[in-house]
Amino acid sequence: MDVTYRNILNREVVPKLIELGFKEIRLQHCMRPEVLFRKSNLWFGTSWDFRDEYLELNIGGLYWLKDLMPRVVVLGEYSAHCALGKPTTSVRAGDLEQIAETVAFSIRNVVAQSPDTLQQSEAKQVARLRPLIVGKVLDSDLEAYEA
Repeated sequence: MDVTYRNILNREVVPKLIELGFKEIRLQHCMRPEVLFRKSNLWFGTSWDFRDEYLELNIGGLYWLKDLMPRVVVLGEYSAHCALGKPTTSVRAGDLEQIAETVAFSIRNVVAQSPDTLQQSEAKQVARLRPLIVGKVLDSDLEAYEA
């Protein structure tokens, strides 16, 4: 992850997540979103690859994916719940600040949505990735990967 993106998140988004009761989860020895927060069974995860200008920005459930090594992903496209309007995958560095501001502004309303609304976005990504999904991550699964 680009240090600049992490700094933007720390300034704009992380305080809002903590205010809403999310806790940062740090995992090791597995592939995972570079920023990962949890409130009960609701996960927020994001990563940005500055080389490919590829942004993952998700809110939903945490799932295991088939890969060369253990890999967890948050499934549920964040943009389905706010004014971002379209999936945020191809993002230039200059747009990260605006996206973080939109997340910071919208996160309270996104989290307040009904579980059914959040699960619809999650279900779309689950359906799209079904052949790669091993299953939902359980609390007991995480113990071996906690940093």
